[in-house]
Amino acid sequence: IQLAVDKRSQITLMAAGPSKAAYEIASIFQMGSHTPDENYDFEADIPHLEGVPKLEDILNEGTAPSLDELGLQDVASVTAAGDYSITTGKSGASAEGGSILQQTMLKGIANQLAQASTRHETGLPTALTVGDVCAVGTSHGLVLVFDAKEQLKGVLSPYLDNKSSSSLDVGRYGGISTLDMSLDGTRLLCGHGRGLITHWDLTTNKCLRIIDNAHPPGFAVLSVKFTDDPGIILFSNSGGNLFLVRLSRTLGLRSWQSDCIFSGSHGEALTFEPLLMSKIQPTLNPKARSIVAVATVTQILILAISPTLEGLTAIQLKSKPDCLPLLAWQFVIAQHKKEGKGNVTVDPVLAMARGNLIRYVQVSLPENDEPKFNPLRKFEVPYTIAALQWINTQTVFVMDTTERIHLINVKDDTDIEVLDLKQVELVYGSRFFKSLETGGNVSKALIMAGEHACYNSVVLSENKLFLLGLKAVHVVSIKPWKERLGRLVREGKLTEALQLGMELFDGTAKAVVGISGSAKKRKELVSEQLMDILQGFVDMKLMMDKPERGNQKLLTEHYKSVAYWSFLCCFKVKRIDLLFGNIYDTFSGEDECSKAVFLESLCDYVQDGKVKSIRTAVAKDFVEYYARRGEYEKLENCILRLDPTCLDIHQVVEICWSHQLYDAMTYVYNRGLNDYATPLLELLLQLRAALKKGKPISDDYQKIGYKLFLYIRCCVAGMAYPTGNVPQNMIPLAKTSVYEILLASTNCHNPADKASYPHMRTLLEFDTREFLNVLSLAFEESDFDSSTRLPGIPTRQELVDVLLKVMVHEEQHTFSPSQVGSLFTFLARQGSKHKDSIRVDEHVYDQVLEYITRADEEIINEERQQALIELWHSGVLQKFDEERLLIMAHGAKFYRLCELLYEKRQQFVKVLSCYLEDTSRRPQAFTFIHCVMTDEQYTEADREEVAKAVVENFQLLISTNIKETARLIVLDFPLELEELCDTLQANEEVQYQFLLGIFDPRYLSKQEIQGPYFHVAERYIELLCKFERDSVYSFLKSYDNYRLEEALDICAKAMIVDATAFLLERTGDIIGAFKLIREELKVKLDDIKNKCSQEATSGQDFAQRVEKVQAVLQNLIQFCQRNSGKVEERNKQTMWFSVFDLVQGLQHGRTVNEQLSEMYKKSVSDVLESMLGYISLQDILLKIMQDPAHESGHFKDIKPYVMEMLDNYNYEETLLKTTNHIMIHDVKELLTNLYSQAQRGISPKTTQCSVCSRSSNSLVEGIQDRIIIFSCGHLFHTSCIGYDGDDLTGVGASCSICDKTSSTVARSKQHAFHQQAPKSEPAKKVSDCNLSSTQLSNLLRFNQSYRSADSYSGNMELRLAPPSTNGR
Repeated sequence: IQLAVDKRSQITLMAAGPSKAAYEIASIFQMGSHTPDENYDFEADIPHLEGVPKLEDILNEGTAPSLDELGLQDVASVTAAGDYSITTGKSGASAEGGSILQQTMLKGIANQLAQASTRHETGLPTALTVGDVCAVGTSHGLVLVFDAKEQLKGVLSPYLDNKSSSSLDVGRYGGISTLDMSLDGTRLLCGHGRGLITHWDLTTNKCLRIIDNAHPPGFAVLSVKFTDDPGIILFSNSGGNLFLVRLSRTLGLRSWQSDCIFSGSHGEALTFEPLLMSKIQPTLNPKARSIVAVATVTQILILAISPTLEGLTAIQLKSKPDCLPLLAWQFVIAQHKKEGKGNVTVDPVLAMARGNLIRYVQVSLPENDEPKFNPLRKFEVPYTIAALQWINTQTVFVMDTTERIHLINVKDDTDIEVLDLKQVELVYGSRFFKSLETGGNVSKALIMAGEHACYNSVVLSENKLFLLGLKAVHVVSIKPWKERLGRLVREGKLTEALQLGMELFDGTAKAVVGISGSAKKRKELVSEQLMDILQGFVDMKLMMDKPERGNQKLLTEHYKSVAYWSFLCCFKVKRIDLLFGNIYDTFSGEDECSKAVFLESLCDYVQDGKVKSIRTAVAKDFVEYYARRGEYEKLENCILRLDPTCLDIHQVVEICWSHQLYDAMTYVYNRGLNDYATPLLELLLQLRAALKKGKPISDDYQKIGYKLFLYIRCCVAGMAYPTGNVPQNMIPLAKTSVYEILLASTNCHNPADKASYPHMRTLLEFDTREFLNVLSLAFEESDFDSSTRLPGIPTRQELVDVLLKVMVHEEQHTFSPSQVGSLFTFLARQGSKHKDSIRVDEHVYDQVLEYITRADEEIINEERQQALIELWHSGVLQKFDEERLLIMAHGAKFYRLCELLYEKRQQFVKVLSCYLEDTSRRPQAFTFIHCVMTDEQYTEADREEVAKAVVENFQLLISTNIKETARLIVLDFPLELEELCDTLQANEEVQYQFLLGIFDPRYLSKQEIQGPYFHVAERYIELLCKFERDSVYSFLKSYDNYRLEEALDICAKAMIVDATAFLLERTGDIIGAFKLIREELKVKLDDIKNKCSQEATSGQDFAQRVEKVQAVLQNLIQFCQRNSGKVEERNKQTMWFSVFDLVQGLQHGRTVNEQLSEMYKKSVSDVLESMLGYISLQDILLKIMQDPAHESGHFKDIKPYVMEMLDNYNYEETLLKTTNHIMIHDVKELLTNLYSQAQRGISPKTTQCSVCSRSSNSLVEGIQDRIIIFSCGHLFHTSCIGYDGDDLTGVGASCSICDKTSSTVARSKQHAFHQQAPKSEPAKKVSDCNLSSTQLSNLLRFNQSYRSADSYSGNMELRLAPPSTNGR
């Protein structure tokens, strides 16, 4: 055994990590999926280490007792195996990009724990804390301290420094229940199961303080924590209390003082977590708040413990009673938008969890303001949480009650990976929550919640999770990003490695550690690794790992996959040089298939605009490949999206000319050679040659011509053809090149062509109108202005002169009248817009006018008219004879121009005729007429003329829009309504539509059609009876400007029952109206009974008949209800019982089917329910009993009716009782309030009279004054309001100031006006309260003092003597 121990003494700790060779992509092919031999002996390669201290040497330091006294035996030093001994847990959920978590067992600590427990009875592990060292507490109250190399540094025991104990009782203070280490790693706090707290110096392993009376005895210390202030610590016990301990040192003596800051009587404090701002701020403001989060059974409390103790907020966090709350702080970078841009702070975020709920709350701590708490998000997980720790700002560790670690992404609340840790045998602190070492005197809530208590078994340090097991300490950490990439490469998962690399580059990868620096530096590091992996991936997939050549389809798909990843990765990291360098060489060097796949992939990226420039050799192969395949359209689209400088110009131009790729050719000339003239000139020559043949040109030449128009338009506007913009420095060249060619007077390339201005002539002959449109747009540019005109740019006048010379002045021109007309239209519009820069002879305008107004021209009529209107507005046509212009405009049907001329002459009737003659603008006539009739700028004579014209053209307006005509007549011509309506007598349908517009409320309100129109209304009723019978009744109800007798005759002749009955009811013939409706109901009931006996009752027809019967029945019931109060009792019973008899008739015969029976039941129910409010219950029952249908006398025959009536009776009785009860209650409450107010004392607002302003204790000689105080608080002398002596009869209950209508107002004002200000004298009588003036003043001052406290104590009021019954 000793030899084995000596051999282990030579083992030293080495940092574990991937070797550099693991990341050399050149060795990918040698590594493959090879894994190291598990039996490989790493210890043989570890160098020798001397001078390792032994356990007995550490225990014998200082004044420590002997090992025999401690009950420990000699033990040899055991060193650690370090990171080479790794036990990997099982992942419950696979992460993207391979496994992320790794689990390590610290074998050195494990071995020494086992040795100490079995040989020296140190006890089992109970608590853990990790900082610069690792401290493990045991069940016997000892703490084993290990350094970073897992070597035992010391054993801390409270028994060593307790001099008062005569005998050492191991475990007398209980096991270690909690540990905490300061941030600098120099101090350690230990909490014991029996309430003791010890404070240790880890640099010397000396105990600084033994805190043994900081809280009541009999409770275990559950948690102890350092704060930002080294002189303040916090701890909680099993009683649910939270204590603050202040550490001090005076004259070398260390002392402490404990205060309870949260009592368990208000809800047990289960855990707490102080916010350590010193992690990010080395120097703290002494006045800044020190914050701690405290978790109770139902909520999370956030407290400030310094500079003063105060509660900041409370957050509800309820869950099942068998789980503990969890708290964890993390600092995040936050930008406060409300405070302005760029205001970035580091704010703490508190993560809270309990049960299956996790919540995040952001805390803002401004220096001179109150803290702000912003709830961020909460979410639920499908398991119960036992531990929660932040790894970084993006990731948290969560352990569930089944001992599985969940790595959760904070952004989307998803599990990145799950690691099973059941083999760890985690230590739980349930025994301390149950306080077993002190007798178990804890609450049931604490016992239930502490079943899975692992606050001191799962700790975080340096972004690693340390787990305390029964036999070892385990570490769960996230693999560094390089190791994750290398692991994927070694396993042959290259595509997953590429995907992970791109996510790392984007910053979207989850749970990333091991990379730091600026964003640019991180991208550079990842880019270098990613490109190495990509190059190895391409080499391996194209050279070695590829399908056989026989299967071409499979081989093509394989190449596409490789090309996909190549393009994706290179564009992601912007390494286009590598893509079109080594990677393209690899593709092109393999075979033609791989090269074709690469070029096709490149085509997609070029068409999407992702690639602008490529290597010239690649561009040449690309153009040649698509030209060879004949895909010229795709090739042209790609050329237009590439930088011409990377193309072989000669190759591209030759292909473009030979295959008519004119857009690409123009693009290469313009962008690559800065030549804007050659493509225009070459295409013009081709088009002219085609036009000179005298035959219709082909579609190809049509395409060339319109491309030329677009090209010219783009160049003169400074835009690139076909897309984009011309570089700013090339705009003058582009414009001057185009105008130079257009204004060329001869054809230098074809001397045989003798035509003047051949290029402009070519465009005019091809399509005159479109070319002139191009020039119209060009004339709008600022290049033609004299102040900004560039050299080489012609003026507008020069271009117009050339156009006139080519198309008009030449004797033998080949242009048609239509083309010349287009020119004149162009001149008219441009002359009106640019009259200062375009001068045209008057005889030319004469020709323009003649051409434009020729009715047989093929030019678009509206365009010609618009041109003349613009000339008119510009003043050019003002020189022409208006009469001649009118004649010509009428001949050409230019009604808009005629309208302008007639408006100038104020001939508004003629203007109206222009609207009416112009079919496209005829609906606008209604607006014009209404404007003339309502606008003040028109005279009465104008209105009379227009009104006469309206009457004359009434039929034309009707044919245009009947509804608008009706509205116009009602609004503007109400007196002509009857006359105009009579003109439509011959056509009843048109007359009906017109009157529908008059009376339809959707178009006109009822107020607009009031007046002496009863003849019109009666005619409308006649037409309604003919065309829309169902609408007569609704019209009669909504409109009443008609004669009842005439309307009654019309409806009676048309046999419209509901309308006739309505009119009879209005005339007072209620019985006649009732008989009419009853007869209609009888007819419909007989009809439906006949149908039931003749044919089946199923189908839509029968349902419609039933609906009609129900409608008539409801109408009759409403009629009876409406008129029951207007007729005698006998007639009222006759009406109701007559309706009941009709409905009962459905039951006679006993041949009723199911549908008719249902209708019968519903009808009887409706009649009886409606009758109850008007006929006595006794008469109704008597009527039912006398009905022949119930002559058998059995109760079952009338039971349904009786029960229904009783139900209605009970309902109405209950409703009446409830209403009475409510009224009685309200009246009682009102009277009670009034009585209470009448019994209240009255508090005056001031001691001065509200009329004379004298004090209440002043008297006027000869006047017997008393004081009157109203309930509003105003005080008066009786003499001031006109009452003297004791006789106060007539004084009202209302104040003369508050109630201006009071009878005392005049008297008080008059009396105060005539009364002189008297001298002040003591009063002998004061008010009805029988108080002296001094007493009254004292009471007023006392009342004022009470009023000052109203904001705290409510409405407090001084009560004086109760008022008398008259309200004073």
